[in-house]
Amino acid sequence: GDTEVVLGSSGGRAIRFHEGDVRSMGRKSRGVRGMKLGADEAVVGMVVARNEQAHVLTVSANGYGKRTVLGEFRYQTRGGLGVLAMKTTPKTGPLVALMSVSDADELMIATEAGLMIRMPVAGIATYSRNTQGVRVIALRDGDAIADVAAVAVEVDSAGDGSTAPLPSPLSDALPDMDDDLTDDLDDTLGDDTLADDLGAGLDVDADDDLGLDDGTDDGLDGEPLDDDE
Repeated sequence: GDTEVVLGSSGGRAIRFHEGDVRSMGRKSRGVRGMKLGADEAVVGMVVARNEQAHVLTVSANGYGKRTVLGEFRYQTRGGLGVLAMKTTPKTGPLVALMSVSDADELMIATEAGLMIRMPVAGIATYSRNTQGVRVIALRDGDAIADVAAVAVEVDSAGDGSTAPLPSPLSDALPDMDDDLTDDLDDTLGDDTLADDLGAGLDVDADDDLGLDDGTDDGLDGEPLDDDE
């Protein structure tokens, strides 16, 4: 294939290599090393891309982020330390997210305190990979970013970037049920038959409803009906 892979670590580094560097292996195998990690580091994101001009988004725990063009990450052999993807400091905190984004996407950012913010990717500036970026979200003391997700926005037929309207609730399509029941059924079903049958069933004797009217006052079992019951 012609796909490129970028792995990012919490230490602010990233490595770019070709998918062909990872050989096909069995389901039970542990795989091969994609990136060498430092002490207390972990992989925080992966980008799969084919376009040299694709944007790679990096976000740190303390709310700093930026976009970087994929072409700034040079090719390496898998298993290395990689290159600097974001300059992490005590001010920025460790890297928590690395992903591929486009101008039309939006971000959902969740914090450890349970807060969430939605923002357009286009509002995040593009910087070189060896910078710390800019603050994308203001956090309260002691809070940190827990996760970041990219959301693809559905563009309407006008192509102006606005989202398509949500469908109206079912209740909006039904008439108000405050008037006469039979009229409402006529309007909703477009058929007078069911409404007439239901309306008629409110006034006739049970024998008539079942088609058992024999012209007598006997009940269904042939016994005379008790007027007191």
